[in-house]
Amino acid sequence: MGGRCTVEATDGGGRTVRKRAAVVFGLLTLIAAQAAPSGAVVGGVTANTAADRYVVDRMGTLLGPELGPFCGGTVLDAWTVLTAASCVVGLPESADLYFNRGDYDLSTEAETENEVVGVERAIPHPRYAAHSGVNDIAVLKVAGPMGLADEGAWEHMWSLGDTSLERAGTPVVMYGWGAVSSGGALPSVLRKAETRVASHDACEAGHGSPVTDDILCLAALDAQRGSCQGDEGGPVLAADADGRRSLIGVLGTQGMRCGLHPYESTTRVSGYRAWIVNRMGAPT
Repeated sequence: MGGRCTVEATDGGGRTVRKRAAVVFGLLTLIAAQAAPSGAVVGGVTANTAADRYVVDRMGTLLGPELGPFCGGTVLDAWTVLTAASCVVGLPESADLYFNRGDYDLSTEAETENEVVGVERAIPHPRYAAHSGVNDIAVLKVAGPMGLADEGAWEHMWSLGDTSLERAGTPVVMYGWGAVSSGGALPSVLRKAETRVASHDACEAGHGSPVTDDILCLAALDAQRGSCQGDEGGPVLAADADGRRSLIGVLGTQGMRCGLHPYESTTRVSGYRAWIVNRMGAPT
C-alpha cells in the first residue's frame, strides 16, 4: 500500500486502496507515544454482526503500515470520516494513514466485507488543545470514494448531534476496539457498552472540576463501564422514541476512565455540527 496523509492546510495525496485486508496488531509504537495501553470498551459486550450491522458498516479503524489499528472513526459520507483530533495530531507528516471501514473482527478476513482507503487529509479542530483534551474532534478526507452507496448502506445513516438526545438520562451506546481494562487485554472484535447522558451539574460534581461546553458527559450504569485507551475516535450513539439514531458524541482522551470512575467526558457533536458539515462531501 502507498499513500501520504497530510494534516490540515498542507498539500498531500493518497491513493485509494480497495482490498480485503487482514489487519496485524502492530500497536506498540503509537501506544508508547500516547503513554497508555491500548486495545475494547470496558464493561461492555461483544457487538452483534446482525443487530449492529449498521454500526459495523459505518465504523472503522485508523491504521498505518507499521502501526496497525490505533483509533476508531465513523463514516459520515463516501469521502468523510469523523474521529478524534488526538488520533491525528502529532503524527509525522510523512506518516501513511489508512481507514479500514466495515471490519468487525480485526484478526480475520472471514466475517465481514471491509474496505481500506488512504487518508488524504486530516483536519483536526483548529482549537484542539492536547494538554486539556478540549475540542478533541477531527475530520478525515479519504482518497475514496468509499463504496457505501453501492452497498445500499446509506439507509442506515444517522443524524449528527441531535440536541434532544442530550437530556440527562438518555441511554447511549459507545463502540470501540479499545482496552477492556486499564492495561488489559486487546480483543480484536468490536465491542459496545451502554451508559446514559449525565447532567452538566452532576458531571462537574463527579469530576470535582469545571466541565466545558464542548463536553457531553456520560454516567455509567455502574462504575465498571466506559471507554478506554484505543477507543478514541469511536462513536457515541443515541436513538429517539421512533428508533432514529444520532451520533451525539465522539470518544476522546479527555474523559476516559477505563471503568474506574462513574462519569466520562466525550466530545459533544452538536457543538461542531456546522464545522463538520462544511467539511463533508467530495473534494472540490
